[in-house]
Amino acid sequence: MSWLRNAVHRAVEASGGPLLTRTVRSSLGTVVHHAGQAVAGGARLINDRIGSRSYKSMRLTAKRLEDAALSYRGEDRVQLLRRWLVMLRETQRAAAAEKEAKRAGHPDQHLPVLDLYMDYETGAEPMNFIHVFLYSQALECLVLSMIMEFPTEEEASLLSEAKRAELLQFAQCAISGLKINPEISRLDDEILQLQQRINGMDALRSNSTSRRSKASQTVAEGFRTAVNEIRLCSRMEELVNKLKVLSESLANSAAKAERRIMENRLQKEESLIFRVTKTNEVSVTEKVNNILNAAVMKLKKTREERDQFDEASNQIVLHLKAKEEELSRSIASCKVESSTVGAWIIFLEDTWKLQSLYEELRKKQANDELDKCATCFAKLINHHLYARVEELSTCIDSIKTFVDNLKIFDNRSVSAEDGNNGSSKQSNPRKYLEEEYLEAEKKVVAAFSLVDNIRAIYLSNQDYQARRDDPDVKKLFANIDKLRVEFESVPRPLLQIEIKEREERAKQSRSLQAARSSRQAGHESPIPAQLRTRLPSESDSELAKSDPEYREYSADDISGWEFDDLEDDGARLSVKSI
Repeated sequence: MSWLRNAVHRAVEASGGPLLTRTVRSSLGTVVHHAGQAVAGGARLINDRIGSRSYKSMRLTAKRLEDAALSYRGEDRVQLLRRWLVMLRETQRAAAAEKEAKRAGHPDQHLPVLDLYMDYETGAEPMNFIHVFLYSQALECLVLSMIMEFPTEEEASLLSEAKRAELLQFAQCAISGLKINPEISRLDDEILQLQQRINGMDALRSNSTSRRSKASQTVAEGFRTAVNEIRLCSRMEELVNKLKVLSESLANSAAKAERRIMENRLQKEESLIFRVTKTNEVSVTEKVNNILNAAVMKLKKTREERDQFDEASNQIVLHLKAKEEELSRSIASCKVESSTVGAWIIFLEDTWKLQSLYEELRKKQANDELDKCATCFAKLINHHLYARVEELSTCIDSIKTFVDNLKIFDNRSVSAEDGNNGSSKQSNPRKYLEEEYLEAEKKVVAAFSLVDNIRAIYLSNQDYQARRDDPDVKKLFANIDKLRVEFESVPRPLLQIEIKEREERAKQSRSLQAARSSRQAGHESPIPAQLRTRLPSESDSELAKSDPEYREYSADDISGWEFDDLEDDGARLSVKSI
C-alpha cells in the first residue's frame, strides 16, 4: 500500500495548504490502516480456505503430461488415461461443489481440497487440472501416439470419454486465442472487489467525519474528490499495464498457437502419411497373414489326411496280411482236400466201372430171364386161351340148344304151377333148362372176364411187347372175339326164375325200407366199407368154381391181374338184354 500513500502525498502537496496536508495525512493514515486490516482479513480468509495447500508449476506439469502422452505405450497408456479421467472428474466435482456453496450463501462450507497450478513467469491466478490439461498438448500427443501405435478398444473408449464436448470446446477456445475471456472476467471481478473496498472505506470515513463541524465537511469533500481521482488514475494505470501485459501474452500465445498449428499440421500430415503407409503395410501383412493362415490350415488338413491315410493304409495292410494268412491256410486245406477228393474220385471211378459192369451183367441176366419168362408167359397164356376157346365154344353151343328148347317150351305155354311143384327133370324140365342155361351163361361170362384180364395183363407192359408178339396168341384172341360176337348175337330168353327172384327182391326191398324207417339212422353194417370192397366178386367165385387151375395160382402170381365187377355186370346185362 506504499504506492497509494506516496500518490496521495504528492497530490496534497501539489494542491497546497498545511491544514489540508495534515487533514489528508491523518485521513490517509486511517484509510491505509483500515485497508491494511481488510487486506489482512482477506489474507486470513484465503489462508483458511487454502490451508496447507502447495502450488505446482503449470508449465512443468504441462510438459510432463505431453511427455507421458508421447512415451507411454500399451498397458501404461491405458493406466495414464485412467488417471487423467479420475483427476478430471474430481476437479469437475470440486468446481461444481464450490459454485453450489456460493449460490447457497455458505462461503465457510468445507470444500474438497484440489491441487492448484501457478504460472510463476506471468504471475496469473492459480489454475486447476482442467485448465492445465487444456493448456498443454497432452490430447494431441496422445492422438499422435495412437496413430503411431494402433489403440485397443479400452484405450479408444477412454479417449472418447476424455474428449467430451466441454473439453473439446475449451481446447478450441484455447487454440483460437479465446482465453482472453476468462482473464477479462477475472479482471472485472477484481475491479468490483476494489470498488467494494473503496465504498466500505468511504462509509467508514463518512461515519468519522459526520461528527466534525461544518467547516471540515467542505475539506472532506474536496479530499474525497481528490482521493477518488487519484484512485481512479492509479487503478486505470494498473489496468492499462495489465492489459499491455495481457496483449503481449496474447500475441505470444497466438504466435505460439500458430507455430503449434503449423507443427500440428505437419505432424498430422506426417501421421496421415505414416498411417497410410502403416495401413498399407497392415493390409499387406493381413493379406499375408490370411494367406499364411490358409496355407497353415491347408497344411494341417493335408497332415490330418496324411495321418488318416497312413492309419487306413496300415489297417489295410494288416487286413491284407490277415487275409493272406487265411488264404494260405485255406490253400493248404484245399490242397489236402483236393488230394482226398482226387483219391475219392479215383475210388468212385473204379466203383462206377465195377457198378457199370455189374449193371450190364445184371441187365443181361434180367433180359435172359425176361426172355425165358416171356416165353413161359406166352405158353401159359396160349394154354389158358386155348382152354377158354374150347370151353366157350361148347358153352355157346349148349346155350344155343338151351335157347331153342326154351322157345319150344314157350310155344307149349307150360303153366307156372307145374313149374313150382317139381324139381327134377321129369317133373319140371323148363326149370332145369333155365338153371342149365344160367350155369352155362355164368361160365361164358367168367371165361370172357378171364380172357379180358389176361389180355389186359398181356398188353399192360409196352416195353416187352416185342417179346410177347406171338401170332398164336393173337389168333386165339381173335377167335375169342368171334365167339363173343357169336354169344352176343344169341337172343336171351325170358326166364321164370329171374321173374320170381325180382318179385322176391321187390318184396324184400319194401320190407327193408319199412324196417329202416322204424330204426335209428345211426345204425350201420357191422362190416366196414373198406372190408366190403375187398370181398371177392361174384365173377371171381364163379371163376374159381368153374376153373380148378385158377385156384392153384398164389396171390403173388396173379398180382397183376385186374378183375372189374362193373365189366362183369355190364356183360351180364348185355347177355340178359340179348
